[in-house]
Amino acid sequence: MALLRRRWPVAWLWCAVSLALLNGWIPIITQTTLAPLIRVANGVEITLSSVIFGLLAAWLLAHRAAPAPDRHAG
Repeated sequence: MALLRRRWPVAWLWCAVSLALLNGWIPIITQTTLAPLIRVANGVEITLSSVIFGLLAAWLLAHRAAPAPDRHAG
């Protein structure tokens, strides 16, 4: 949340990079049972989907919803 107080591109970059590294590359690099080409392709696919998810997560967390109208007013 502290990162999201910064400008929009910085928040997007940090969310995307952290998701890509933690969820994608670290587990797939340690798999020695898969062929290297499959590991690279899988890492690229996970990185791209993580960038998209990071963009959506940063956008959703940075923008507040409009306040609901007051039903009990007047």
